[in-house]
Amino acid sequence: MPTKTQIFDAFTGISAWDHHAIVQFILEHSSGASRKDVCESIDYALKNKPSFGGFVLTLWENRELLGVLVCNRTGMTGYSPRNVFVFVAVPTSDARSEQILRELLDEGVKRADGDIALHLEPGHPALPLYEDRGFQPQYLELRFQKNPSTVQAH
Repeated sequence: MPTKTQIFDAFTGISAWDHHAIVQFILEHSSGASRKDVCESIDYALKNKPSFGGFVLTLWENRELLGVLVCNRTGMTGYSPRNVFVFVAVPTSDARSEQILRELLDEGVKRADGDIALHLEPGHPALPLYEDRGFQPQYLELRFQKNPSTVQAH
């Protein structure tokens, strides 16, 4: 059965039904994603919040959602890439998950204007597939989590 891609961005907008389906799909198929983070990344992609925009790419077969990619534009170039694939979600239990991921990445790369970054947990099982599509490990990301209750006023 042929698949169909659908793009949502600042020009197309998104229906409440599609928004709900996409958020639920990402939450179900992305480890550690919170509803707030997923909704915020979609809002940035659609420019519902001040941002450089981006897009939400969905892959469908009939009326079944097979995969979602959320791309946010950063407004930067050079050291920091112009695009970040914030969420790339496919069902890992599906025998076609690698094929679905390849199709999503290929279409996402085609639609992104400029360099692209994405984050994966160390040892992510799809890392070889991402590398096969041209993504290369470049930097180790370090994060410092500020706890607002421990910040002292000056």
